[in-house]
Amino acid sequence: MHPGGGLALPTVNLVIGAVTCANKLSLLLEYAEETIDTETVKKIEEIAMKNLL
Repeated sequence: MHPGGGLALPTVNLVIGAVTCANKLSLLLEYAEETIDTETVKKIEEIAMKNLL
């Protein structure tokens, strides 16, 4: 999976993709390390998972 394949990450900064298969949820985050730090992305991931579950 490549959720940000059609987008330029330096322009959008963060792309989040979610997919379910066989009752399992997978969350994919793609981001430009030059524009957003990993700590912030981890916080966003936690919030996204809370909202999805």
